[in-house]
Amino acid sequence: LDMATDAFFVAISFADSTCPGGRIDDLWGLVMQKSMLHQFQLDQVIRFQYLVAASFVCMNIQLVYALLQTTSKSCERVDYIIGLKRQDHSPAILNFTNCLHERMNFGDALHVLGQPMGAASLTMQKPAFPQAKADALLQAEHVPRKDVERVLSFVKNTLVQGVVLIGTVGLAENSFQLNLQITVFAMHCAVMKRSVWQLHWAPSVASICLSILMSMEKIKLGRDFIRFKEHTFQSIFEAIFQTTHHSCSDKAPPNFVIGNKTPDGSSATLQLITACGEERNFGDALHMLGEPLGAATLTLQKPSFPQKKADLVLDAKHEPGKEVQEIDRALSFVRNSLGQGLMSIGTVALAENAFQCNLQVSVFAMKRSVLNDNIWQVHWLPGLLSIVLSLIMSVDKMKASMDLIRFEWQATRKILTIVRAGHNPDVSEAEIQNGREWRLVKRYYYALLFIFLLLFLATFYALLKFIHVFLCDDALWNITGCVELPAS
Repeated sequence: LDMATDAFFVAISFADSTCPGGRIDDLWGLVMQKSMLHQFQLDQVIRFQYLVAASFVCMNIQLVYALLQTTSKSCERVDYIIGLKRQDHSPAILNFTNCLHERMNFGDALHVLGQPMGAASLTMQKPAFPQAKADALLQAEHVPRKDVERVLSFVKNTLVQGVVLIGTVGLAENSFQLNLQITVFAMHCAVMKRSVWQLHWAPSVASICLSILMSMEKIKLGRDFIRFKEHTFQSIFEAIFQTTHHSCSDKAPPNFVIGNKTPDGSSATLQLITACGEERNFGDALHMLGEPLGAATLTLQKPSFPQKKADLVLDAKHEPGKEVQEIDRALSFVRNSLGQGLMSIGTVALAENAFQCNLQVSVFAMKRSVLNDNIWQVHWLPGLLSIVLSLIMSVDKMKASMDLIRFEWQATRKILTIVRAGHNPDVSEAEIQNGREWRLVKRYYYALLFIFLLLFLATFYALLKFIHVFLCDDALWNITGCVELPAS
């Protein structure tokens, strides 16, 4: 289909440029004079039909690259069979070094050649086939290093095929030629001034529609390649995590389940040792991952979910001698929530939302000081929308930090109230406050207070600058007042 649409368009372009009365080159020159690239004088350097032919040639680059990838450099012997065994059941030789000095598998070589050769049965398997091979290797309880490297080779080969396919065909040919086709169609309409529904327009309209479909198909394929990479890397990290936990910790590996029970009814192991050497609950680990991964269902539960867990622990009746242990458990919920807050509010809200909001307002103010036209014109809309969204995100993060600060205050007050009530004379206030969990909670609490103060000041400063864009004569303001630009 690519070959048909491209060849058809090249034929039309050469016919328009070479037949008597053809005015495409003249129109091409006029269009380029009004374009952003007029300083390059492309209409004088290259004729339009040759530009179309160059995009057609780009389609053949994938064939050349495929041949380089799939041709053995040193004439290594390869068994041209499908499977892992020869007819005599001995292991087949399926790996070789190609002309690009890369190790290539015979099965991957077939898939590399499938696209430029039009082998539909092979191309329809991408990336499902390498993904199935990777999943099969990563399903083992202990994944050896060689299997991880083999899976990474699947990902690398698939992504290389995607770069060649989408780069040379999707971008350099489909998308580039689509723009040329629409340009030709527009120039025809400008000259002929006829109804677009007449029959002689059908070939051009059909060619444009086919090119759009092919470009959309390449976009979908690129998305599939990216999903394959993300899915495989996630599986690799899970396998490495489980193996690392077995070898570096004396504790049993955690059960990746929601709840306190495994499917067989036994108590689940939910404690794990992080890379920082801290003991963490599996549920808290999920909530910590929820923020950067955009898991809205998890992030909306903070801090109400850990607060509910802390209340349940503190309100329950405990066995004698375990009061301090349960209080430390409730404090661990507070500490983990504050740690998540420091990560999301410190790195995202302060270092990104608030700082970027100030930069956006400064850029907007400088543009206003230069242009100084009506603010309701459409070209100001993206800047205004971006600033408003950044302010909303900063305010939302301030609310989230206030919720965490309130959670800490309520939890610590409740713990002190329980201890001071004297139900257990063996538990003293000094013992709780000198404990490791209490000290960590207070350390995180004061750090979060400091970050909240910085976030509030940065957001308030950005809001003041934004308001003064409309109050100052030159739209510029800093902490000393409006900035007046010298008259030019």
